[in-house]
Amino acid sequence: EYRGRGIFNGVILQNFKNLKAAGRPFTGLMPFDTDFYLRQCFVTHSFYKDVPLEGGGLPMKEISFGDIAQMKTVYDGFMRDKNGWFYRDEAAFDLRLREIFGEGGKAYGLFDEYLRAYAQEWQRIDECEQLYRGEHWQTMAHEDGEPTPVTPILHSTVESVAADIVARAPQAIIEPESPMDTEVARVIGALIRQNHDAADYRSDYRRLVHDLLVSGYCVQEVGYDPRANNGIGSAYIRYVDCRNMLFDPQADNIPDCRAVFKIQARPIRTMDERYPHYAGQFTSDVYDVQEDGIVAFDRTKSVLEIEYWWREFVADGGYGRYVVHMARLAGHKLLEDSRETKPEGYFASGDYPFFITTLFSRKGSMLGLGLCDIFGEQQKYADKLDQIVLINSAMGKSNKLLVTEASGFDPDDLRDWAKEVHIGQQLGGVTWFSTPPLPQYVVALAGQIREGIKQESGANDVSRGNVGGGVTSASAIQALQEASSKRARQVSDMLHETFKKAVRMEIEVEREYNVLPRAVSYLDERGNVVDGDLILY
Repeated sequence: EYRGRGIFNGVILQNFKNLKAAGRPFTGLMPFDTDFYLRQCFVTHSFYKDVPLEGGGLPMKEISFGDIAQMKTVYDGFMRDKNGWFYRDEAAFDLRLREIFGEGGKAYGLFDEYLRAYAQEWQRIDECEQLYRGEHWQTMAHEDGEPTPVTPILHSTVESVAADIVARAPQAIIEPESPMDTEVARVIGALIRQNHDAADYRSDYRRLVHDLLVSGYCVQEVGYDPRANNGIGSAYIRYVDCRNMLFDPQADNIPDCRAVFKIQARPIRTMDERYPHYAGQFTSDVYDVQEDGIVAFDRTKSVLEIEYWWREFVADGGYGRYVVHMARLAGHKLLEDSRETKPEGYFASGDYPFFITTLFSRKGSMLGLGLCDIFGEQQKYADKLDQIVLINSAMGKSNKLLVTEASGFDPDDLRDWAKEVHIGQQLGGVTWFSTPPLPQYVVALAGQIREGIKQESGANDVSRGNVGGGVTSASAIQALQEASSKRARQVSDMLHETFKKAVRMEIEVEREYNVLPRAVSYLDERGNVVDGDLILY
């Protein structure tokens, strides 16, 4: 709406005046549209030409921030015999690398590809959450004014199964590799449990179970927090919202991913405080972000923060190895690059720090399906049948009166219940009739569908502690409950396997990053409490 008013031309003109007053004869920019700036008296001074290079016999490597001094040396040597060139110091090369990597480089290009692939996946997750909350009538066809009943059997089923799974929450127990390692195993186990208590992993576990049952998969992340333990630092395992993760759509397991993205909307004010050298440069972007269905935030005051994880293969003799790196981006700006501080790789293992657990697997994908995917249609059909019953009941609560013209009765006169006498000619011309009731099997069908959901999901009455009056033996009741909780045990086993993998990496991260002694308390072989300090090497 402000185009064509000369506002931007005025800004450019004022900028020219400021540069002239500062003694700057030249100014350059990287235009979004060359023709636009030609009208502002700019001229093209250089061109970029992409030349694909084959390795051949020349050693080649990807340029990183640790190579800036070498880049400057090569640039100065190449320009030495030219009659004019741009002087670039190391700060200029740092800025150029950030522009290439962030704004026009592979990170955002790959991110856009992932976003397109995940559009339907995120829609599926949102629909699963609607089913869990009982809000699925928003996507079901119905007329205005019709009842929209919801019997939250799917919600109850998820919560019932989740309660059994959370009751079996895992705890890290480190087994020694040999009798000589028994004491070390006790100490490491105490340290890892201390990490989990400090990070409130049990609360995270509840959220993991919710994602697994509702969305079909859950994601855990291993990392290191240098601010934990009053600045001593510690490794952690924590929950990541599956809606905030983008794995490679071409891969069916995490190690084969070209890259992994973790995203989170951040207030622009917060980003200005965390990255003061970019303060004032963050603006709201076009990327869709997850938000609560009830409480919404102002997207014009937020920017999408992206963690970009990728692995590179290093042929260092033998079989070679992988290294993993992480870059943090927001607003098409490169905020952090792990290669600046850890060029050898973010983690020594070279693995991505994410672990995924799926409920029902999908061919060709590392993602899964949840209870809402499998039983969602049954929930909808049951509620639709309830709607039919309610509409039929509303129609039947008031009887209708059929009055023929030959009867001689006035319909308005018959409506008046205060009158004791009505005058007409043929009483047979007046007939009461009511809405016929629905067949009993239609009424019972909704209950049968809901009972089927409970039975097939493992959230039946027996698993909740309710048994029929004919079952009296304690052993018989226990056997029935054990059989009915089979689903919960199976899901718990899958989560425990993922937990073991995550703990193994957590120990290695603790070993790699923590250089200060950690105070831990543990039980010795006699059951006595022992206090000690530990540093993993």
